[in-house]
Amino acid sequence: MGGIGSGSWYRWSKKSTTGNYHQLRMSRLVKLGVIKPNIMQSGGWQWTEDGKEVASIGYSVNTVDMSCPYIQLIYTSNKTENIDYRVYLKTTRPHYGGVRWWFGCQGKECGRCVAVLYGGKYFVCRHCYRLAYQTQNQAAFDRMCDRAFSIARQLGHDGNVIDGFYGKKPKGMHQKTYNRKKEEMERLATQGMAGATARFGKMF
Repeated sequence: MGGIGSGSWYRWSKKSTTGNYHQLRMSRLVKLGVIKPNIMQSGGWQWTEDGKEVASIGYSVNTVDMSCPYIQLIYTSNKTENIDYRVYLKTTRPHYGGVRWWFGCQGKECGRCVAVLYGGKYFVCRHCYRLAYQTQNQAAFDRMCDRAFSIARQLGHDGNVIDGFYGKKPKGMHQKTYNRKKEEMERLATQGMAGATARFGKMF
């Protein structure tokens, strides 16, 4: 079998949306204490419909070594194939203190830091599956955030502008160009997160 990102699991339908996939949400895992600094623990996660279990997954978390924290995912695909692979965890430091956790997507040639993984055969980000959000309003604010992240990377930042922008003008870039791009990035990030907050509330 090929690595993550190869094989038939990577095919998609243009009509697929995020609502069609089981999801692993970082905010939920952190809230339940599944992911936090300096732990080694194992457990399981279930999805239910009408009170009945429809899918489950096992996990093993190791954040003792914060230079390379990870969550190991273990489950059965299509009731026949045993799947076992590692998703590395990333952290950022919000300006107000503490640690914010992200999944490092293991999709082929991806590596994005994301807050949600979607389960087909493997759990990867929505970009890898080319999933649309379920409403056009969601898609609009998501595009704004993606564009803001892209501009931030052009300006020497890691791309995560949710917690603030700490980049410096890249060598060789004209100051007026830098200022224009930074203003555009901040506008898109503000509008995108405002839309996300209106849709998801306190999650953001």
